[in-house]
Amino acid sequence: GRGHSSWELDKKPYRLKFNDKVSLLGEHKERSWVLIANYADKSALRNHTALYLGKISNLDYTPSSHFVDLFLNGRYDGTYEVSEKIKISNHRVAVGDDGFLLEVDARAPREEDSTYFYVAHMTNPINIEDPEVVNGDDNYNYAYSWVATADAVLYSENFTDPTYGWRAYFDMDSFVDWYLINEITHNPDATMLYSCYLHFKHD
Repeated sequence: GRGHSSWELDKKPYRLKFNDKVSLLGEHKERSWVLIANYADKSALRNHTALYLGKISNLDYTPSSHFVDLFLNGRYDGTYEVSEKIKISNHRVAVGDDGFLLEVDARAPREEDSTYFYVAHMTNPINIEDPEVVNGDDNYNYAYSWVATADAVLYSENFTDPTYGWRAYFDMDSFVDWYLINEITHNPDATMLYSCYLHFKHD
């Protein structure tokens, strides 16, 4: 099983993890995939539309997805969307061995395997998804320091400075596209609540 609130619904979402890397429906080989149930969206089109828009946008990476009919132990469970799991790899979030993948996730404090931190101008915590870190180790401190500094710069008096302002930390083109895609598809999680992913490379 996978998901947070979606796991509580009648139609369950799932995570697939293979022993070896496999290609599903022509996509790049990987071990981790997800089956999105789309139960809360009766059209089953919002996620697919958002992912399609992401593919034609300025975002560095958007998961590929395909509609499938799921049979589980001989039982037909309906139409699902098989999608790439968001993770650091050459064909997914390609930030290299020194990169970071973070997720804004209000539920992080309630999850035993979360390693998260808060910054001044955000209500919800930021969970370090990748690499695996321990609270207080070098990678944890680096990620926290980087995001906390970006947050402080964004709200500082000289945030428009071309060298030391927000442009040193944020990519405007990808943010604008991310914002528009989430507005068009009416994604409530995009209010920096859940499942808002951020990535950056180690200097």
